[in-house]
Amino acid sequence: MKATDLRDALLDVTEKVYHYRAPTRQAGEKYIVWGETGGSVALSADDAPQALTLTGELILYTQTEYDTVLNTLIAALRTLAEDDLFAFQIGGMGYDETGHFFQYVFSWSMACGDCQVY
Repeated sequence: MKATDLRDALLDVTEKVYHYRAPTRQAGEKYIVWGETGGSVALSADDAPQALTLTGELILYTQTEYDTVLNTLIAALRTLAEDDLFAFQIGGMGYDETGHFFQYVFSWSMACGDCQVY
């Protein structure tokens, strides 16, 4: 699995998917910002890299209370998790008074067996 597999799954949820930063927020928009935050390499017995585990975060922004796009996002993440190479959890939910957006924060991790990120 590669980070671009996550990106592609997110694009099935909304066409507005951004890596690390989004353009200026606009009224009525819903979008996702995602990025890698770290990783670790598992070594084989001869100290050669064998597997890479990436960790990251994604945030769904929406101005719609009770937005069902959250259900769609969770379904897409669950599909990625079916092969045991991807895991996720909801890390927080809230409302940004300044930007008037509901925010849903997810932590994720994935195994990149061939040690390739993208």
